Amino acid sequence: MPRPEIGTLASLNPLRGHVSVIHVSAFFHLFKEETQLYLARAVGGLLSPQPGSIIFGSHAGSAQKCDRISILDGSTMFNHCPESWEELWNGVVFEKGTVKVDVTLAHMPWMSPQLAMIWTVTRL
Repeated sequence: MPRPEIGTLASLNPLRGHVSVIHVSAFFHLFKEETQLYLARAVGGLLSPQPGSIIFGSHAGSAQKCDRISILDGSTMFNHCPESWEELWNGVVFEKGTVKVDVTLAHMPWMSPQLAMIWTVTRL
Protein backbone atom coordinates (compact mmCIF):
# COMPACT_ATOMS: atom_id res chain seq x y z
CA MET A 1 0.00 0.00 0.00
CA PRO A 2 1.52 3.38 -0.96
CA ARG A 3 2.36 5.92 1.72
CA PRO A 4 -0.41 8.55 1.98
CA GLU A 5 0.17 12.26 1.47
CA ILE A 6 0.32 13.88 4.91
CA GLY A 7 -1.48 17.04 3.79
CA THR A 8 -4.52 15.06 2.68
CA LEU A 9 -5.11 13.16 5.94
CA ALA A 10 -8.28 13.58 7.95
CA SER A 11 -7.21 10.88 10.46
CA LEU A 12 -4.13 8.86 11.35
CA ASN A 13 -5.58 5.57 10.07
CA PRO A 14 -4.01 5.84 6.58
CA LEU A 15 -0.59 6.08 8.28
CA ARG A 16 -0.89 2.60 9.84
CA GLY A 17 2.38 0.77 9.17
CA HIS A 18 4.03 3.76 7.47
CA VAL A 19 5.67 5.76 10.27
CA SER A 20 9.34 5.03 10.93
CA VAL A 21 9.91 7.35 13.94
CA ILE A 22 7.35 8.14 16.65
CA HIS A 23 8.02 10.29 19.72
CA VAL A 24 5.62 10.02 22.68
CA SER A 25 6.49 11.79 25.94
CA ALA A 26 4.67 12.85 29.11
CA PHE A 27 1.58 11.03 27.92
CA PHE A 28 1.10 7.38 28.90
CA HIS A 29 1.34 7.94 32.68
CA LEU A 30 -1.75 10.17 32.55
CA PHE A 31 -4.03 7.16 32.05
CA LYS A 32 -5.17 3.95 33.71
CA GLU A 33 -3.45 0.69 32.75
CA GLU A 34 -6.13 -0.51 30.30
CA THR A 35 -6.15 2.85 28.51
CA GLN A 36 -2.35 2.74 28.24
CA LEU A 37 -2.65 -0.65 26.52
CA TYR A 38 -5.21 0.78 24.07
CA LEU A 39 -2.95 3.76 23.33
CA ALA A 40 0.17 1.60 22.95
CA ARG A 41 -1.64 -0.59 20.41
CA ALA A 42 -2.82 2.51 18.53
CA VAL A 43 0.67 4.04 18.44
CA GLY A 44 2.27 0.67 17.67
CA GLY A 45 -0.08 0.18 14.73
CA LEU A 46 1.34 3.29 13.09
CA LEU A 47 4.92 1.96 13.21
CA SER A 48 6.48 0.71 10.00
CA PRO A 49 7.43 -2.98 9.99
CA GLN A 50 10.90 -2.08 8.65
CA PRO A 51 13.81 -2.98 10.97
CA GLY A 52 15.06 0.07 12.83
CA SER A 53 11.66 1.79 12.97
CA ILE A 54 11.39 3.24 16.45
CA ILE A 55 8.99 4.59 19.05
CA PHE A 56 10.67 6.54 21.84
CA GLY A 57 9.77 8.76 24.71
CA SER A 58 9.64 9.31 28.44
CA HIS A 59 7.00 9.52 31.11
CA ALA A 60 6.49 8.92 34.83
CA GLY A 61 7.38 5.45 36.02
CA SER A 62 8.09 3.45 39.18
CA ALA A 63 10.40 0.74 40.41
CA GLN A 64 7.26 -1.41 40.77
CA LYS A 65 4.11 -1.06 38.64
CA CYS A 66 1.34 0.62 40.60
CA ASP A 67 -1.74 2.80 40.53
CA ARG A 68 -1.27 6.35 41.73
CA ILE A 69 -3.58 9.24 42.45
CA SER A 70 -3.17 12.49 40.53
CA ILE A 71 -2.38 15.44 42.78
CA LEU A 72 -4.19 17.65 40.27
CA ASP A 73 -7.66 16.11 40.21
CA GLY A 74 -7.62 12.93 42.30
CA SER A 75 -8.01 10.64 39.28
CA THR A 76 -6.34 7.23 39.20
CA MET A 77 -3.38 6.80 36.88
CA PHE A 78 -1.00 3.92 36.34
CA ASN A 79 2.78 3.78 36.54
CA HIS A 80 4.60 1.04 34.70
CA CYS A 81 7.95 -0.23 35.90
CA PRO A 82 10.70 -1.07 33.38
CA GLU A 83 9.76 -4.78 33.38
CA SER A 84 6.04 -4.25 32.80
CA TRP A 85 6.77 -1.63 30.11
CA GLU A 86 9.04 -4.08 28.27
CA GLU A 87 6.41 -6.84 28.53
CA LEU A 88 3.70 -4.49 27.22
CA TRP A 89 5.58 -3.77 23.98
CA ASN A 90 7.46 -7.05 23.53
CA GLY A 91 4.73 -9.67 23.66
CA VAL A 92 1.46 -7.74 23.95
CA VAL A 93 1.57 -4.84 21.47
CA PHE A 94 4.08 -6.56 19.20
CA GLU A 95 4.78 -10.27 18.78
CA LYS A 96 7.48 -11.32 21.25
CA GLY A 97 10.94 -11.08 19.76
CA THR A 98 10.01 -8.68 16.94
CA VAL A 99 11.05 -5.55 18.88
CA LYS A 100 13.82 -4.55 21.25
CA VAL A 101 12.73 -2.49 24.25
CA ASP A 102 15.19 -0.38 26.24
CA VAL A 103 13.96 1.26 29.45
CA THR A 104 15.78 3.33 32.05
CA LEU A 105 14.41 4.80 35.26
CA ALA A 106 15.89 8.18 36.12
CA HIS A 107 15.44 10.97 38.64
CA MET A 108 14.49 14.13 36.79
CA PRO A 109 14.57 17.36 38.82
CA TRP A 110 11.40 18.72 37.20
CA MET A 111 9.48 15.52 38.06
CA SER A 112 10.60 15.21 41.67
CA PRO A 113 9.72 13.09 43.56
CA GLN A 114 8.43 11.08 40.56
CA LEU A 115 10.80 8.88 38.55
CA ALA A 116 10.94 9.13 34.78
CA MET A 117 11.05 6.15 32.42
CA ILE A 118 13.10 6.89 29.33
CA TRP A 119 12.45 4.27 26.67
CA THR A 120 12.75 3.05 23.10
CA VAL A 121 10.90 0.34 21.18
CA THR A 122 12.80 -0.65 18.03
CA ARG A 123 11.69 -3.05 15.28
CA LEU A 124 14.11 -5.91 14.71
